[in-house]
Amino acid sequence: MFRNSKIFLAQGKHWKSFAEKQLDILPTKIKLVHNWTATPELLNIGANRKYKYDQNITHFLFVGWLEKEKGLNEILKSIELLNKKKYTFMFTFIGDGRGMNFAKKFIYEKELENSVVFRGWVKPQYVKEYYREADVFVLPSWAEGMPNALIEALSCGLATIVSNVGMITNYLVNEENALIVKPNDSKSLTKSMERLLVDKDLKINISKNGYKVANKYFSTEKQLRSLASSIKQLI
Repeated sequence: MFRNSKIFLAQGKHWKSFAEKQLDILPTKIKLVHNWTATPELLNIGANRKYKYDQNITHFLFVGWLEKEKGLNEILKSIELLNKKKYTFMFTFIGDGRGMNFAKKFIYEKELENSVVFRGWVKPQYVKEYYREADVFVLPSWAEGMPNALIEALSCGLATIVSNVGMITNYLVNEENALIVKPNDSKSLTKSMERLLVDKDLKINISKNGYKVANKYFSTEKQLRSLASSIKQLI
């Protein structure tokens, strides 16, 4: 069925390679159309972000399902360790899941309520305000494709800490536009969070470069124009 198609739309290099090697589709019939989650509204937040070198509190943000596979336990351990080192920060969780009760109990027992907030699921139109107020997006998943929440965070100009899974490394380069950690590795995650707490230049550079990635590859307007162009060629 795939071989008989006139064009194969691939959302990233991994899928392009899969189409060529596994489905035997000619490279000339494969068109790259990236995720188009970076809306003009989100990109506008990133374009107008004010970067502050004298900021006293770093705001971390997680958006997604609260599950162990999303790196929830590693995040909680990192929060505990950073708190013991007397760093000043806030960590906000947006989302819910099977790990919510465990996470809340962990934070309560470790007396971390002053540094951690659980918001549950937030309506899409309000999530952007959390992106606007945050500084660093954290998503150390064990497995992913190219998460929409990550693209949203990049669009809003957040520095990002993510794991080297799925298609993430197709777009992001460690130390350049993200800090990339191994999945299921709390030590690596803690080190990366600590670096962004201490090194303001690194945090700002990663933020700005991450925004460039979102604008280049994931712009809603650019990608839909590309898709429309491909469709017109077939009509």
